[in-house]
Amino acid sequence: MRRILCTAAIALSLLIPSALTAQELPANITAILDAIKSACLVSEKLDKAYALKVRAAIDVIEKSLAAEVEASEKYSKVYSQVSEIDAAANNQSLDSARKCIKDTGIFAILNVPPSKINIALVDGTNLSYQSDADMTGRSNLVVLTELLAGKIGDPDPIFHQIGVRVDWSDWEQIANKHPDLVLLHWSAFEKSKSDASGKQVNCEPMIDNRCGNKIVRMLSLIARHSGKPTKFIIYSRSKFMCAKQFKDGLMEIMAPYEQKLYENVFLFRIPKQNDGFDEADTTAALRDMVMWMFDRASFKMTPANLAGGEPVAEGCSVIPD
Repeated sequence: MRRILCTAAIALSLLIPSALTAQELPANITAILDAIKSACLVSEKLDKAYALKVRAAIDVIEKSLAAEVEASEKYSKVYSQVSEIDAAANNQSLDSARKCIKDTGIFAILNVPPSKINIALVDGTNLSYQSDADMTGRSNLVVLTELLAGKIGDPDPIFHQIGVRVDWSDWEQIANKHPDLVLLHWSAFEKSKSDASGKQVNCEPMIDNRCGNKIVRMLSLIARHSGKPTKFIIYSRSKFMCAKQFKDGLMEIMAPYEQKLYENVFLFRIPKQNDGFDEADTTAALRDMVMWMFDRASFKMTPANLAGGEPVAEGCSVIPD
């Protein structure tokens, strides 16, 4: 019986081109999912955790297929979950299990990633100041959306505004947006200085700093579960954002994490506390840095030995020079 089921699963793969050329889901996607459940998840030799992950991903796909949303959003969600299945299959020891799923042809979807660029803007909702980026008191989320929307090339990205607080831990809310880029305020998880309930107020790039560790862990989880390569820009008013001490401290926190994380983390200094992003040169520098992330512009990184000098916008990689 199992041989018949696997043969049926393989037969389904013949209906899917080895390399899809458009962001269109296969017409027989439901039958493919049924084949995976009936032919590829029935062996008693399978790791139970692996089977649960694949079934959970299929459940999300099926709900996405039934949802009344735009085709591009539906495709993006399915793509993300197929990526989860691919990762799960690669991380289990039974070769025949991955082969069974591969033979259905479902991984052909991964050849055509979603074309819409997603940018997630993340900032705190209970900071002790309002706000460090705009003199009018508008939130950084609103300010940055206005500064970047329609001004960083085609196609225009989709912007997702996500407010966080000191006890916030819903990283999946960001990962589920499938961000290509996350713009995060370094102070997003700081406690308000008027809040006497917590001991820690400042977020520092130190190995024993809870806030700094929380940020790095969140970035790692987003990177692992976003379904696509994700880059990060952490911005702050800190004068020494791109200086050696700040970068070395952040790298020490990142040391236990995979190399791809710190390769994709970048820093941006807002030079003037009062003007923030209202200052034209700062705005231009941030736009150039974001466009550089998508190969749409050039951007000159600030070396650590020159960081923190004149009050100018600075951008850099977290990796030491």
